[in-house]
Amino acid sequence: MKIVIPYRPHTFQKIVHEDNHRYRTMICGRRFGKTIFAINEILKKALLKKGIYWYIAPFYGQAKEIAWNMLKKYAVTEIVEKFNEVDLAVNLKNGSIIKLKGADKPDSLRGVGLDGVILDEFADFKKNVWDLVIRPALTDTNGWAIFLGTPKGKLNQLYEMFIRDFKYEDTKYLNLNCVPILPHPDYSSYKFKTSDNPYILREEIESAKLELSLEYFSQEYEASFENYTGIIYKEFDTSKHIIENLDLEPWWNYYVGIDTGRYSAITFLVKDNEGKEYVFDEIYDFDSKVFDICEKIKYIINKYRIDFKRVNFFIDSASQVKREYEANGIFCIDSQKDIENQINQVRNRFANNSLFFLERCRMHIIEHQGYVWDIKSKKPMPVKENDHTCSSLQYIFSTYHLSKAINYDEIYKQKQTIIYKAIHENKFKKRNRFS
Repeated sequence: MKIVIPYRPHTFQKIVHEDNHRYRTMICGRRFGKTIFAINEILKKALLKKGIYWYIAPFYGQAKEIAWNMLKKYAVTEIVEKFNEVDLAVNLKNGSIIKLKGADKPDSLRGVGLDGVILDEFADFKKNVWDLVIRPALTDTNGWAIFLGTPKGKLNQLYEMFIRDFKYEDTKYLNLNCVPILPHPDYSSYKFKTSDNPYILREEIESAKLELSLEYFSQEYEASFENYTGIIYKEFDTSKHIIENLDLEPWWNYYVGIDTGRYSAITFLVKDNEGKEYVFDEIYDFDSKVFDICEKIKYIINKYRIDFKRVNFFIDSASQVKREYEANGIFCIDSQKDIENQINQVRNRFANNSLFFLERCRMHIIEHQGYVWDIKSKKPMPVKENDHTCSSLQYIFSTYHLSKAINYDEIYKQKQTIIYKAIHENKFKKRNRFS
């Protein structure tokens, strides 16, 4: 019996349909037809091999809104055993099951072996959903995966999948753990513009180009990774604000910003006689104890032969571990809570060419390039993700101490008094005591 599915892929969709790589990544401009491609690809695979197949969107409701009606349209009567509206599932007559899922509840995705999966708008997925949940589910079946999305800058997992194809290799890119992303023969990647869809009127694209900003059009229609429309530090120019070396002078003013949490980011900043400021080193740590981080801070200060008394430390005023830092000899000034002012302080410095990063501060460079506004927020707020070094630098700039004369000897006396009192009252564990 001949079965007719009402789908005619255009040339570029067909190219990816015919690709046999285990992992495929599609970067697409708006209205390219990636979701139609996804539904028909998953149907084709489910018909060829009995198994379990999932389409996953960032949120369950999003999966239902985007793909459910489309799946019912293309899953014609001749191949369907039943539709399950409650579970958003289709049982095919050959025994295959296709389900729509959301990545917002990772635990609900565990425990099932998958023959194939499509991850739509993968840049918006929660961290580790792929690594810890979906990838293991493909192991027993040797299952395949397709990653889809419109670009949202480079500092995200969609871009990392994209550059696993040898033809798009990015040798300069490092992930959040400062590890390069290496290409692999199991991966292939494609990038398509909106104009690659022959069913979209050229006049409509030209009209959008005239109406939209260049950055937004580049991202949404040209599938460009270079210009994300929500970038906060647009003044940050890598050709101007990144330098190779800096000779530190002992009489300059030194500052350390501390962002705490599972990811701890430490900014080491110096201000020279001319008022120019340099981020000369960094710590980027995951899940370490405060004691260990303090030891790393002290090591870096000693490495540059900086007088410890001349260093001022700044921390988020809401931090829960400030006293632990004090118990280890790191006495922190509370940063003022004013996000907009903090961001403007940094932007102004970039605009005035008075703030620079040394080349070795890789995470500062990566995160400041990818720091974006949260477009869903009712007031100007940055996305709280991949922003740890941004925060640690902002804490330094959002206090009045930078503009006031500093009496280092007096500050050090105060620090010694505080730590003596803390040890005397025995409020801290022995291993965390200041030596």
